[in-house]
Amino acid sequence: MPPTEHNNLHRRLKRVLVRTREKSKPELELLSVSSKHGIIPRKDSQFKGRNVSENLGNYLVVDQGDLVVNKLSITAGALGVSKFHGLVSPAYFTASISDPSFLPEYLHFLLKSDAMISEYKRLSKFMPPAQFDITWENFVSIEVAAPSKDFQNSVVGFLSNQLQKISILEKMLDGMKGRALESVGLRLWGELTIHLASGLNHTDGFRAVLESKLDWKLISNARLFSECDERNHPELPPLHVSLNSGVKLKSEIDEVYKQPPRDYSEQKVARKGDIVFNKMRMWQGAVGVAPCDGLVSTDYTVARPVEGIHPEYFMHLFKTEQYRTEINRWSRGIVPDRNRLYWDEFKAIKSLVPPYDEQARIVDEIRDMKAKTDALGRNIEAMCKLLKEYRSAIITAAVTGQIEIPEVIT
Repeated sequence: MPPTEHNNLHRRLKRVLVRTREKSKPELELLSVSSKHGIIPRKDSQFKGRNVSENLGNYLVVDQGDLVVNKLSITAGALGVSKFHGLVSPAYFTASISDPSFLPEYLHFLLKSDAMISEYKRLSKFMPPAQFDITWENFVSIEVAAPSKDFQNSVVGFLSNQLQKISILEKMLDGMKGRALESVGLRLWGELTIHLASGLNHTDGFRAVLESKLDWKLISNARLFSECDERNHPELPPLHVSLNSGVKLKSEIDEVYKQPPRDYSEQKVARKGDIVFNKMRMWQGAVGVAPCDGLVSTDYTVARPVEGIHPEYFMHLFKTEQYRTEINRWSRGIVPDRNRLYWDEFKAIKSLVPPYDEQARIVDEIRDMKAKTDALGRNIEAMCKLLKEYRSAIITAAVTGQIEIPEVIT
């Protein structure tokens, strides 16, 4: 840590921390470690929906003021001093702060500074594709500076105020993005969503739509699509179906995928313009249009549209909330979240089919709105990134004395 006029004492973390291993209190609240927010209740975190071990008796007890370290994500700043009494994963480090020279709140900020992150990276073992693993011994070998209590108090007050302002700005940006998406969601589908609002499984609702739109038709998918099971083209590129991006070349997606099957000849062929959907996640909107000839999983369904219909219109139709409700009604499985939509059920579902010109108009409107939303989303993401960088920079500058802190007593 860079020396400053306030850093008059240096010591290794092994003199500051005492590792704790208390367990057997499964009744306590589950906590999570967030790079951004520190230690928070699991119910408030992004991991709230993930499964946890049924044996909570093996989880580590955390007291208020204890340090918690996610050793596999420490280089991302996943550590902090807890304000809560609860439980954390047994894979984490937990420790009490035994050195009275440090205020817990100051140590929290110090250990999340860029200077400390650099030390974690230096002392950790890299674990591909994107994790680092640090041992307790290496972690507590790090030397830290203990400035005066007055300096620590000033830093804590200053950073608490600044980070609160940053959080307000981040919430405003999230709200802007949410409102923009909601606005697009309301306008995106145009007449399509309005026509479906009466409910796909209500004949009276369909009749009302068809009476108001005499040129729209209600047609079963069996008359609109044919199932394709073409194989033996291992030379074609692999495709992937996702909830957000539809059908994309795997090479264009930044996510890390499992290794594809060695025998590409067994993969299904999707031709450009085919509708492809994930049987297990169709009810969630995992459907899209193949952008080119390619290969998809044998667990996907490839539906080839008949002449005279716009596949992109039907992709958007299938993604509407009303249609996904109908898909879920026709899907079957052992448990609801494992429901699959098989071809026989898919072809029995009826779709609202406007004239081709109307289909094309709806698709053009959606493309235009999506382009505007994507541009707004990129701008918001850029601002969020700048705030994240500022958060990290101001923490580092404050704890290392690189900026003037109001009311510092020297």
